[in-house]
Amino acid sequence: MFSRNNCNFRLDYGLCNFFGTQLYFLLGLAFLCMGAVHSSIRREVLPREQLSLDVLDLDVVKDLNLECGSAFDERKVSTGNKSDQLPAQTRVGLVHIQGGCSPFRRKNASLSEMVMEGVHNDPFRIAYLKSKRVNIVNNSLAASALSVPVTAENGGTPLYIMKVGFGTPQQTFIIVLDTGSDVAWIQCLPCSECYQQADPYFDPSKSSSYEQLACNSQQCAQLQISDCSSSGCLYEVQYGDGSITEGSFSTETITVGGQTFSEFAFGCGQEYAGLLQGVDGLLGLGRGSLSFPSQTTSIFSGSFAYCLPSLQSGGSTGFIEFGQSDISGSQSTPLLHNQEYPSFYYVNVLQISLGGQPLSAETAMTPIVDSGTVITRLPTSIYTSLRDAFRDATSSSLPRPSSMDSFDTCYDLSNLNSVSIPVIAFHLDNGLVYTLPAHNILVLVDNDSTYCLAFLPASNGGLTIIGNYQQQGSSFGFDIQSSTLSIKPSAC
Repeated sequence: MFSRNNCNFRLDYGLCNFFGTQLYFLLGLAFLCMGAVHSSIRREVLPREQLSLDVLDLDVVKDLNLECGSAFDERKVSTGNKSDQLPAQTRVGLVHIQGGCSPFRRKNASLSEMVMEGVHNDPFRIAYLKSKRVNIVNNSLAASALSVPVTAENGGTPLYIMKVGFGTPQQTFIIVLDTGSDVAWIQCLPCSECYQQADPYFDPSKSSSYEQLACNSQQCAQLQISDCSSSGCLYEVQYGDGSITEGSFSTETITVGGQTFSEFAFGCGQEYAGLLQGVDGLLGLGRGSLSFPSQTTSIFSGSFAYCLPSLQSGGSTGFIEFGQSDISGSQSTPLLHNQEYPSFYYVNVLQISLGGQPLSAETAMTPIVDSGTVITRLPTSIYTSLRDAFRDATSSSLPRPSSMDSFDTCYDLSNLNSVSIPVIAFHLDNGLVYTLPAHNILVLVDNDSTYCLAFLPASNGGLTIIGNYQQQGSSFGFDIQSSTLSIKPSAC
């Protein structure tokens, strides 16, 4: 649909005499704009940051293509160059846990049901993130819940999965990635209480490189919850819903995209109580010392980049690259460090704009970039300003908004093939402008073609978060050593 700001045309003033010019102009303007209401936008392709409007093709969103190509494709990009101090690089395919390429996808679930499942799990995820606050005085946890809340039997959050190998010889597993945690873990034999997963449990007895860490080891001391047995260090990870995984904290050779790294510290889980099923474990990508990027700094230089695929992209896959964060054609911004949440990736947002115009309210904030939260959370005052501006800008082109589920700005678009909406942009430090395309702004929430503004207010005192729905389709490159975040739009 058309907004008045996009009615760009020229009148042939040769048809108008001096006295009738104004009348013909007004009649022509009304005629052209009324006709444009029923058409999709046709406009010159401009750089994304120069656009004030973008088109959401509703037919594409509703068509969940289940044909899947090379899911979990992996390749070694380079082995690095020690003399030139170049890091190794490797790329692994990344898929949404409910996407067409995922072995965990529910065959009869609709697109909106799968999207909303993640949205409904967001409160558990956010509660977990808040629980990671560290008491600065004694460097201890300020709360008890410790890990990613995966509450749904079909995966819940986090939402993106990849393949890795553990052991010598290699045993392959499908695990979830998570920027909000550090410790990696998989389920291991002997497993007294384990959930059903896609692959056989990891068998340490079949690996020549497996070794349980000693209780006085440096890695054991870095755990947030640990214990000691006669065999060595033990770990425990607690979930926001009360679920628990625990077992031996050990070292093993890990293989990602053809690159191997020895003596990687991870949790070898032998007991689990909770609702998680299907995936084989988790890979922590946070900034802490036990995360995968931190442990593999010697080969990947503490950097990685991912492009998260969306559910609505059907069978397409995204990717995660290690040893690569400065993406060609990308912009970068500094990553901030918060002593209370040392594992998280904070950025400084200076301003939010809508349709190329800054919001009237103060919109500066310091959100975290998180792979496990679906919908972006904004401070209440900023959310209200964005919502009101969006409603005003679309009052003549979209139906009257209503509320549905967690959202308060929703539209019935069942009779439309496409709509034009004002783009939303985050203006960050160092001149980085991250402009969201239409499919990152409206989210499908039911089977009746109801779409909602894909932002929510943070609860009182809650974390502000750039969620994965707003990240989908763009490459986000994280560099722990240089503390920078790079973003390249339309990367997958």
